[in-house]
Amino acid sequence: MKIQREERGRRIFNGDLCAQRMVKIVKILIVGKGGFIGENFALFAKNKTNGVVSADIVDSFDEWTSHNFEDYSAVLFAAGIAHRKQKKSDKQQYFAVNRDLALAVAEKAKKSRVPHFIYLSSLA
Repeated sequence: MKIQREERGRRIFNGDLCAQRMVKIVKILIVGKGGFIGENFALFAKNKTNGVVSADIVDSFDEWTSHNFEDYSAVLFAAGIAHRKQKKSDKQQYFAVNRDLALAVAEKAKKSRVPHFIYLSSLA
């Protein structure tokens, strides 16, 4: 079968485009199960990308520590404490989640040779 054209590194063939495209699947690990950004990005990846993006989602408590990062193209960190009144006594927990946890996940991604680490926050 002849290649009709190339689009962004994908070979598009004559005939049924969906069945005959050679597409590289992008695997993303989302840390932030239960959060607004993580859950909605996972739904987007599942429903709106025609299978080009595959997303797995893990929680930010213990699940991420035992998860193997090596097969992923990117880690999307979407866990955090936001949009809640902070007291001085909450400051330590706030930094533990929003700074220290993000750093720990990024270090694991780096050790696992994940090419991209994306930190998202809904905190304005």
